[in-house]
Amino acid sequence: MAAKRATHGACEILENPTHWESLSAALADIDFSIATTTRSRAKFRYCAMQQQVQTVLEDKQHWVNSAALVFGRDEDSGLTNEALVDLLTSITMAADYTSLNLGQAVMVYCYQLSALRQVSVQMALLQRSGDGKLMPL
Repeated sequence: MAAKRATHGACEILENPTHWESLSAALADIDFSIATTTRSRAKFRYCAMQQQVQTVLEDKQHWVNSAALVFGRDEDSGLTNEALVDLLTSITMAADYTSLNLGQAVMVYCYQLSALRQVSVQMALLQRSGDGKLMPL
């Protein structure tokens, strides 16, 4: 019951969870997947900071219809190297405390990505106005 009170209108997600047998099954119909990590992974050439995820998605908007943000399997060990996805991202942290718990990490990424939605709405309004000026929201 306490979890439902904390969902702020998202009870359906708690009542109807989706479960997949593997990460690859969960991402089967996803065009672009983004993993979060606290450490550098040598097999990736590029690790974007969470502030850069919006720019990366904007650059790929012409071919990405669906994207997924993947967090670690547990707070102690995170994702395995085999589970990593299209883009690796990291949240800038102080050296003394290099990781966040799952809830904190989700909050930071959702806040950052909410700006992407605002940009998308503004761009759609701009395209509709036709005069090159942003319309007020």
